[in-house]
Amino acid sequence: MIKTPEDDKKLLNRYFLMICFAALFTGMCMQMLNSNLAPFANDVLHSKSLAGYLATAFSAGSIPMAFFCGWMVNSKGRRNSYVLGCLLFGLPTLACAFWPTPAFVLTARFIQGMAKSVVTVAATSIVSDVIPRAQMSEGMGLYGLGGTLTMAFGPMLALALTADKNYFLMFVVCGVLYMSACFIGFGLNYENKPAYAEEIAAKKQLSANAENAGYKGIWKWIERKAIPASLNFTVYFSSTCSILVFITVYSQEILAYTGAQIGMFYMVAAAVMFVTRLTMARVADKYGALRVLLPGHLGVMVMYLLLIFFSAQSYLVYLTIGGLYGYCSASVTPVFNAAAVVDSPKARNGTASATFAFLMDFGPLASTTVFGLVIDMAASPTFGYRNVFLISIGINLLSLTMSFFLFNKRARSRRLAKAELPEMAAARI
Repeated sequence: MIKTPEDDKKLLNRYFLMICFAALFTGMCMQMLNSNLAPFANDVLHSKSLAGYLATAFSAGSIPMAFFCGWMVNSKGRRNSYVLGCLLFGLPTLACAFWPTPAFVLTARFIQGMAKSVVTVAATSIVSDVIPRAQMSEGMGLYGLGGTLTMAFGPMLALALTADKNYFLMFVVCGVLYMSACFIGFGLNYENKPAYAEEIAAKKQLSANAENAGYKGIWKWIERKAIPASLNFTVYFSSTCSILVFITVYSQEILAYTGAQIGMFYMVAAAVMFVTRLTMARVADKYGALRVLLPGHLGVMVMYLLLIFFSAQSYLVYLTIGGLYGYCSASVTPVFNAAAVVDSPKARNGTASATFAFLMDFGPLASTTVFGLVIDMAASPTFGYRNVFLISIGINLLSLTMSFFLFNKRARSRRLAKAELPEMAAARI
């Protein structure tokens, strides 16, 4: 049976399914590395602070690259950019299996950070191209749910592969996963097909028109109206980085949990995240962002307090912490991301998303370096982790304060009105 362009315009068309499968492979790799590089630094390189440096190197690569990803995707093509990004991520990851030295792994993480920005922007552009406009929200939601699955199974797979403290196989599997996504990327050859070429050209022209309408210099790459929500999320994300980077090694070293027990932490977090993503967006749309953000901020503080005072006493408390982590991540992140895009002019939605991703990476860049040093300089690892968790609570309080100013009813109405003015004026013309 021969497919027509109209078949590709359905939500579950072959290109959408291909990029979703590719995202599962890249997401699995990311989750495996995020959750197990700290144990790798501790077991193989004998340094907790190096775990923070690895996260910093990753962010240092992704942040500057975020400036150029939109231009690259538009000028060089979605498929070409996606394939290049996968190659830049997969090959250094494979090489880490054979050269696990501090200098090489730090260099590899810097390159991976650059590649991550390219892959993320290219994949998001592909998804927005191949999803019917009438089903955009539904399609983006389905695409995003894949990340929930990888959060559950990525860390569990990495823990199974590194049970004997040998990280060779983990790097090999991660590299193969990314190269598999690269292989799928070669099949994303839709850009010159009639069903998509006209819409892609229109998007490029819309972006060019926006740049010519007063967006000069650095503001071609950064959307001003997306900065408040993006900066707020940067602070919030910084407060959760100690969980993202150090929870696995903390669970092994301080709580003495096995790989299977730690894997259940991620499983519970992913299950709660899955349910939360399906429900909380509607709450934010109906009742306002603060109704979602306040429980998210408070949940982070409760999570750290439980981790400091009660996680060693009960495995059930430990799993509860996993559930809180999943809830807070799934409820807060989409609200900030949506605010950054909605507050920006429609013609600059892509730039707003890039601004959000760009500023988000500043969280790990600063916090993980400090956290690793705090742990290494403490009198004992227990005190080091406790201090890091307390600092994280303080950072979250700062983000909570920012949320009150940026998302109260009056500020929200004023920002939305400002964001709509250029579009309303254009509509009158």
